[in-house]
Amino acid sequence: MRCTARAWPLALALFLTLLLAAPALAVVTLTVTLDKSVAAAPVSGRLVVSLIGPGSSLPKDTRPIEAPFDRSPQPLYGLTVTNLIPGQSVTLDDTADSFPVKLSMLPPGEYKAQAFLIVSRRTTDWKNTPGNLFTPDVTTFRITGDAKVPASATLELKEATKAPEVKPAKGYEVVEIESALLTAFHQRPIMLRAAVIIPEAAKGIPRDKAPALPGVYEVTGFGGDFAAQAARVARSLAISAPASPQTTLANRAFWIVLDADSPSGHTLFADSANNGPWGAALTTELIPELERRYNLIPKPSARLLRGHSSGGWSVIWLALTYPETFGGAWSSAPDPVDFRKFQNFNLYESKNAFADERGNDRGSLRRGSRVLMTVRQEAVMENIIGPNVTSGAQWASWQAVFGPRDKDGKIVPMFDPITGDVNTGALAHYRAYDISARLAAEPDKFLPAFRDRIRIVCGTEDSYYLNEAVDLLRTRLIELSRTRDAFKDMKSWTGYIKLVPGDHGSVFMSPAIRAFPEEMVAELVKHGHIPAPAAPSQPAPK
Repeated sequence: MRCTARAWPLALALFLTLLLAAPALAVVTLTVTLDKSVAAAPVSGRLVVSLIGPGSSLPKDTRPIEAPFDRSPQPLYGLTVTNLIPGQSVTLDDTADSFPVKLSMLPPGEYKAQAFLIVSRRTTDWKNTPGNLFTPDVTTFRITGDAKVPASATLELKEATKAPEVKPAKGYEVVEIESALLTAFHQRPIMLRAAVIIPEAAKGIPRDKAPALPGVYEVTGFGGDFAAQAARVARSLAISAPASPQTTLANRAFWIVLDADSPSGHTLFADSANNGPWGAALTTELIPELERRYNLIPKPSARLLRGHSSGGWSVIWLALTYPETFGGAWSSAPDPVDFRKFQNFNLYESKNAFADERGNDRGSLRRGSRVLMTVRQEAVMENIIGPNVTSGAQWASWQAVFGPRDKDGKIVPMFDPITGDVNTGALAHYRAYDISARLAAEPDKFLPAFRDRIRIVCGTEDSYYLNEAVDLLRTRLIELSRTRDAFKDMKSWTGYIKLVPGDHGSVFMSPAIRAFPEEMVAELVKHGHIPAPAAPSQPAPK
């Protein structure tokens, strides 16, 4: 999940208020030119113009090219261009795909504008794929509100994105290998990557003389940068108190941050009809390579899992799907674990993903009781950036993992991106990724993992309503355990599901999540992978 009704956000409410006051429609056009300096041949792709308009609550130095904005949605306009010749222009008008309104319906005021042309996508963020084009400068234009005064802006695509460099920083090393499985599936080279934090017990020691140590495998959330996360973890471990569980992990366990990113979004490390065999590639290619390079203990009990949000869903899935590979899993605020509450709607029974039975738009992002973003808003913006479920954004990401693939190799959508009508014909395929449904279908297979190895913590006011699915999973777990003698005594379980005060971010400060390192250490000690930490020394009596 991203680290991001009729209850419109404040900025959009202001847009609509101003719109109602406008006496007539103005002619508004946005002209985008492909500069000859960045293209030697015709270019095809998805052209998007992003605006920041009056009433925005975004910081003043925010650039439109950083769109989409989840907490203050701004206008977006897009169209697909084919063989755009260098030096030529494309004009966007009311025929362009639009959010939240057509260009001529924009309220009066001053607007900032930038454009980008997505030629190809190798990661979730188009900025990380080399060769995509954009306007480096911000252009401003004004809509007067007078229908006789047209408004326009001219934008130049004159810079191209470059491939980001992954440079090891202090505290970790980057491992990158080509996946034979994913390369065969996509018919182009696909790399598997991980950032490895070396524990103190292994630093400066030759591989053949270093002690065999366990590993903690972390999966980042949606949009997370694996190398940046490794740097954060390394800094955190380095400043931990001497006798803390964090320091024990830093001294005695490898911490390995996995790269879950793909052109379709977060892979969730699940084998997928659209993304390919990411789970199989991780378990049969990357982990064996890591264990070849580092002195990692090659046992399930020595491979722990940690993840938040989309990473939280991933580690539950990996623990259930590959019990011969992984041991304990610590998940926080996981993506929907029960599709009867896919964020805020029942995927199996709801006719529409955008609105409830009364026609009220469903919230997708909230702060307390206030809705900051609706599913409709997110889906429409995603569709402008990448039609046919190609944006790589959150909803497209889920559909790429959970959805089927059509005969032309395209993602079969969960719902219509304009109307929100649920595609009931695809639901059988989605059910296969419903963790709670898997548990209900094969309780004797999956109950042991929930009893012994899986720990889940979620805030009761999760920003993306994820607590609702977690609560359904918890209820189902309780009901199933009561019918089986081996699972009735849930107080003796080491696994658990806890709903605690907090939202998607503040839940990190909960005592339940702060206890994760201590629980990991206890798990590793129990299996004999690390020695028990020494008891804190007591001051001598006076």
